[in-house]
Amino acid sequence: MSAVRIDTVVANFRAGLGAIVYASVCTIVCAILLGTPRPLLASAGVFEQAAKPLAGAPAFDEHAGTVGLLVLFQPECPWCVRQFNAAGKLANDRPDIAVIAIGLRGRRMELIRELRRARTHLPAYLASPELLETLGMPEATPRLYVVDRHGRIVAWAAGYHAPAQLAYLIAAALIKNK
Repeated sequence: MSAVRIDTVVANFRAGLGAIVYASVCTIVCAILLGTPRPLLASAGVFEQAAKPLAGAPAFDEHAGTVGLLVLFQPECPWCVRQFNAAGKLANDRPDIAVIAIGLRGRRMELIRELRRARTHLPAYLASPELLETLGMPEATPRLYVVDRHGRIVAWAAGYHAPAQLAYLIAAALIKNK
């Protein structure tokens, strides 16, 4: 049996499925292989951490017990605006998933202005230092975290993801962690 070059397999895979499907599959595989950025602090759930509501959002701990998709954003981030649109579509299609915006690296008013600019209806919060530590001190946005019903981070991804990619990311992470 001859050895198969991985670059040949990848090239054939990309040509056969197309770039969009290839990107979706790569996103899912990377999320599953990478796992969580770091273990949660003192095994506390994400929704047990402090986060200040922005623009009339309910208390952060009210999301406990639900599957969640956290969308991290910051001011002056054009990709975050695009991610809000994709996450909003997912929230409309999947009301069983709590899709939540988490602001970092900005003052409260800057984050609210970014939410208005994005015209998002997602509940939004200002991250506390404890929540950022739980999330592994993310450096760039948009960043996504899938949280299971117990408040554990089961997957994460960086960069923009279309609604279909978000659904696959959530499904793959939850299947892996059943």
